[in-house]
Amino acid sequence: MSSAGSSSNWIELEAQRVCPAGVQPWNRHVVAANEAWVAYIATLTVYVFRVEGYAFERLINAHDINITSIAFAPLHQNILSTSSDDCSIIIWDVSEGNKLATLNHKSRVKYANWCHRVSKMAFIDLHGTAYLWQGFEGWTSQGRTARLKTGSTCTQLAWHCHKSEFLALGQSNGKITIMKSSDKKLCDLSHASVSGEPVREMQWDTRSFTYLLTVYSNGDIVLWDT
Repeated sequence: MSSAGSSSNWIELEAQRVCPAGVQPWNRHVVAANEAWVAYIATLTVYVFRVEGYAFERLINAHDINITSIAFAPLHQNILSTSSDDCSIIIWDVSEGNKLATLNHKSRVKYANWCHRVSKMAFIDLHGTAYLWQGFEGWTSQGRTARLKTGSTCTQLAWHCHKSEFLALGQSNGKITIMKSSDKKLCDLSHASVSGEPVREMQWDTRSFTYLLTVYSNGDIVLWDT
């Protein structure tokens, strides 16, 4: 491959293997990675590879019903969570393939993700209700859950990269609620241009404390200064 009109500026491309066939297409959060591991999900199983040499490590039969999301714990390199339509979240040690903790919820869990600074999680269930899961440190108990109150059904969540207590909750009406995970609402973000448009994706800026990038179902992309 070369730049236009120049035979001297060549870019060498090296072929790399990617995830084999079988990655499920109907959920968004189906691939997870950190410095040591890459994992992806089929319908009921998790395929785990080592980053070094991209060597296959193991297959984890995680759930009996469709897996809906996976995420590595930022504070623990070998720890992976899986959520499922079987109404559970399970925490795994991918280095051994062992199950460490299980949360049994009352409804299907559609998305779960880790806090960046503390061992706790937030998740959204089938009804669009968001919950906080904590108290499972040491992987010895199921811990406890608390409902996070918003004005509409939740469609997406994003933990702040630097402030461990800050959580953004995107909703089906286009609003974003910024709150502390102790269930204290800090503010609501909304704009007429995206009113009624469900939030599809969110990401905090890793180099600032206030910027939040948001994607809406109509294709609009908004950068918020929270």
